[in-house]
Amino acid sequence: MKGRDTQGNIRLFLIEWKYTESYLSKREKKPGSRRDNRLWRYRSFFTRDGSPFTFCNSDVGSTFFEELLTEPYYQLMRQTLLGWKMTQDPSRNGQATSFTHIVVIPHGNTALRSGCAVIAGRQGDLAGAWNALVREPVLFLTPEELLQPLTAQPDYARLLDYLCRRYWQDGRSRS
Repeated sequence: MKGRDTQGNIRLFLIEWKYTESYLSKREKKPGSRRDNRLWRYRSFFTRDGSPFTFCNSDVGSTFFEELLTEPYYQLMRQTLLGWKMTQDPSRNGQATSFTHIVVIPHGNTALRSGCAVIAGRQGDLAGAWNALVREPVLFLTPEELLQPLTAQPDYARLLDYLCRRYWQDGRSRS
């Protein structure tokens, strides 16, 4: 999605919805595996000047990079790289020069919110662990938080009621 920030600059909004995802524990690394291919493919992005990651040009071991290839971090890493690369050439993306990465996770998905694998020595809180690794924090929101501005718009009442019934059956209201 594309919009303007408060200064009028064009910004990309990358929105990732996580309803019921759950991930298997880290798999055993095998030589020649997809993990080796992924490590080879992505590692150079982490160490480039201007990289969106805080560990750019740092001397981190390959274990850390392998942790990045474990879900859900792999998806977060790819979305972060997508936003970064899309803003590298504004003439090709509608003049957008920055991006915001938004991950929407319902309150009820506690396994994803707080039960993630270790990364960079941190375990548990997905938002805290991931945001320590990126220059621009990712917004981790509940669906209600993301859609809250629409609650004041009468035209969206039916849509919000439907979404609440369809996706947020944990008894939470949207107010």
